[in-house]
Amino acid sequence: MKEELWAGYLKSAGSGSDTEFARQALARLDTQYPPEKGSLVRVPVNADESGPAYWWFPNREAPAADVEALAKLKGVLTPGAFLCKFRKTFLKEEMKRDLELVPVAKGAEAEYYRVLPQSPP
Repeated sequence: MKEELWAGYLKSAGSGSDTEFARQALARLDTQYPPEKGSLVRVPVNADESGPAYWWFPNREAPAADVEALAKLKGVLTPGAFLCKFRKTFLKEEMKRDLELVPVAKGAEAEYYRVLPQSPP
């Protein structure tokens, strides 16, 4: 990734320009985004944006028991399928219907409803 940034800088700056500032900026990337703690990834940009965009994805850790439990899904998930974890406790009444996940069209707003906990009267 740093090589790509450096090549882009050299292409836009031309010959004879001072490269010390760019070298220092690349060195700061290692300090700010250490490779052993995650990775910077180039993401596609929209037509109305200029230049490439980069996102930081920190390494994630999962409990060993949860990782071992994923073996139970072997043969169940198909290519193109997603595994989602919901942090919601479903009521018995809600379990009578199937949960349907609907993809949102690109550029459309996703509706999100947050329901506050309700206590019995």
